Amino acid sequence: MPNDATGVWTLSVVGGAIRKLIDEAWSARASPDGSKIAFARGSDIWVMGSNGENPQKVLSPEKDSWPDLELLEWTQDGRGVTYLQRKRGSDEPVLVRRDLSSGATTTVLADPRLTYYRWTSDGRFICQLREQPPNEASTNLWEIRTDPRTGCVTGELRRITNWAGYGLFKFTVSADGKRLALVDLRGKSDIYVGELAANGTKLRNLRKLTTDDRLDWPGAWTPDSKAILFYSNRTGSFDIFKVGLDGTSVEQLTALSGEERAPQVSPDRAWILAMHWPKTPAGKTPRSGTLVRVPFGGGPPESVLELKGYPGYPGTQDKDGRSISRGYPDFRCPSAPGASCILAEVEEPVQTPACASCPAEAEEDWITFSAFDAVSGKKNLAARAKLATAWNLSPDGSRIALVDDNRSGCDIRILTLSGGAERIVSVKDRVRCEAVAWSADGRSLFVANRLLSRGGWLFHVTMDGATHVLRETSPWFERPLASPDGRYLAFAETKNDSNVWMIETF
Repeated sequence: MPNDATGVWTLSVVGGAIRKLIDEAWSARASPDGSKIAFARGSDIWVMGSNGENPQKVLSPEKDSWPDLELLEWTQDGRGVTYLQRKRGSDEPVLVRRDLSSGATTTVLADPRLTYYRWTSDGRFICQLREQPPNEASTNLWEIRTDPRTGCVTGELRRITNWAGYGLFKFTVSADGKRLALVDLRGKSDIYVGELAANGTKLRNLRKLTTDDRLDWPGAWTPDSKAILFYSNRTGSFDIFKVGLDGTSVEQLTALSGEERAPQVSPDRAWILAMHWPKTPAGKTPRSGTLVRVPFGGGPPESVLELKGYPGYPGTQDKDGRSISRGYPDFRCPSAPGASCILAEVEEPVQTPACASCPAEAEEDWITFSAFDAVSGKKNLAARAKLATAWNLSPDGSRIALVDDNRSGCDIRILTLSGGAERIVSVKDRVRCEAVAWSADGRSLFVANRLLSRGGWLFHVTMDGATHVLRETSPWFERPLASPDGRYLAFAETKNDSNVWMIETF
């Protein structure tokens, strides 16, 4: 479909042409008797007949909450649907059952480790749960008995599998409940570097710097452009490493208890800064972390400032099964001496009434950008912007570029920290831009985008929106970084390895 748009289609298993049922719909699920289809449109749940007839909206988000409709399913009896419900101010989703006739809502399971689930015909609830830290990259199957009429839990969680290193993506259960087919999806990312030519419009002599089967994400270049600071789970948890341009000399720089990510070099070149989150019990999400600094020449870490929230595990699979590393809080440091590092945090939503007699409505999510001192930790508000998929700071620390995963286009927002109107760079003939970086001279940008059906692109963008493709590949790209001397471009190339397995009499 154009621009990677989504819709619901039907295809006969005994032959025949594919037929579209409805546009602007996703996460479609057929009812157990096959007579109806539930689907998502925006943040609403709709139901229509099996041939696309009589579509009706049956559920809109409740106040201060929204449904995660990637996990929309019918109940066993076909009288209701189940989905994840998220509350503002809470990072722990709840799986709820909603009766479509009465509207009654029942909690099925409240566990932040839940990634997927299915109901069986005999009343079992089968689910995938992430393992507890430090094994968050592994998922296993569990089951629990429920009352088919009410959806209420009637038993305790029981483990079905106890596998290490398996990143289960999705599964399905046979009609008789005796067989289960599952997809084992393991994400990996490697760091590449290439030489820029023709004013950044060509990429030559590309080479891979990391060759392990784990997640390696670039963070920053060293000031001399001879090495890259990156974070990786090659030792189990995420730590900070340094690799030279020959890819043969890898040095571990941190080994704290917990997780370190997104290394940056302070503008005075004296420190390596990184975000740190401690280990948490029972798979709970950390609610706060610390921005730490380590002397560039080596030494113990020191705290700089507190971080609110957690951006997610740096290998979390998105709704398309891709391992990604982005989120908030996040920070960047410029290469220009004397400039300030910038911390990005998502603001708490403010309830504002549209009029004196109107009910309060949630404001859009905004990012707060704060300039901070790498030694004292003192920070000051620098700017605010609407929430973006990804952002980056210009080398001189004066501007921020933001991109959004937009299905209809690719607009880069340029925010000047000294004030002034936000500038828009409309990228020609591109959609779904997900990563952005500045050129070393700050006069152009490097952007990554992707289409589900075709893979990813890495391209150079001028300030008038003209593009030059640097690399096209079936995986996708994350975290492009131009070297301070302008000679190189580094980035992560990410892909999945997958297999299908079947379990019987589980």
